[in-house]
Amino acid sequence: MAATLACAYFYDSNAAGMVSRKQVETMKTVRKSGLVKHQKFCRSASLTRNRSNDEKGLVEPRTGSPTEALCNFVDSGCMGDALYLFEKINHFDSYIWNVMIRGLTNNGFFTEAIQFYGRMEYEGVRADNFTYPFVIKACTGLLSLTEGQKVHGKLVKIGLDLDVYVCNSLTVMYAKVQCIEFAERIFGEMTAQGMKPDRFSMISALGACSLERCLQSGKEIHCHVLRCGFQVDIMVQTSLMDMYSKCSRMDYAERLFDRMFPKNVVA
Repeated sequence: MAATLACAYFYDSNAAGMVSRKQVETMKTVRKSGLVKHQKFCRSASLTRNRSNDEKGLVEPRTGSPTEALCNFVDSGCMGDALYLFEKINHFDSYIWNVMIRGLTNNGFFTEAIQFYGRMEYEGVRADNFTYPFVIKACTGLLSLTEGQKVHGKLVKIGLDLDVYVCNSLTVMYAKVQCIEFAERIFGEMTAQGMKPDRFSMISALGACSLERCLQSGKEIHCHVLRCGFQVDIMVQTSLMDMYSKCSRMDYAERLFDRMFPKNVVA
């Protein structure tokens, strides 16, 4: 059925560990640590500093709530200020931890993001389906299959392994670390459960098929691309062409190329 749908498309012209106490203390003095040297750990004008109290840290934000200030620091990439403020405010709410883990991950501090997740569990704050996609993304950034499998095991244990956002992140992670069987299995479970894969999950799954030269699975993913409306996405189209060419179906790849608009350099 998958092969039939994929073929029909070509002939129809209309057709993203536990942290030690010593590490926790390091977080508290992050302005003096090596983290501050990273270009993304910038200073922000939103917080004022009392010269006589330099060693005591930050003064309260001039306007807005501490949570709002924390979000502003994270969104502007000022993770040094965000980490410092985090230590000064009540952080029993998982939302605060999620903001920090998201900020660390999106700014490339993958190890620190995983450490924050470990500390979150250690302090008894329950992670949720908003936490794990960024933790998995951090594991992906480190290309750490070991850490990724630990997180996946936890997800199975707490029953979040079939969350759509978590599954998309797991598919990407396993594909990036070239654990192709797991990537294909999770992608298959998503579609069997009626979940909609995102463009990154599609691209990763197609990449896995390219590596394994698995034409049948690639055609099945092509069907999902059509059903989900990603056939006009330039990166998905490029991934499809790569998959078909790697699977020795240059005729399919050429037809996709002829229909692609606009064409990119990769294609």
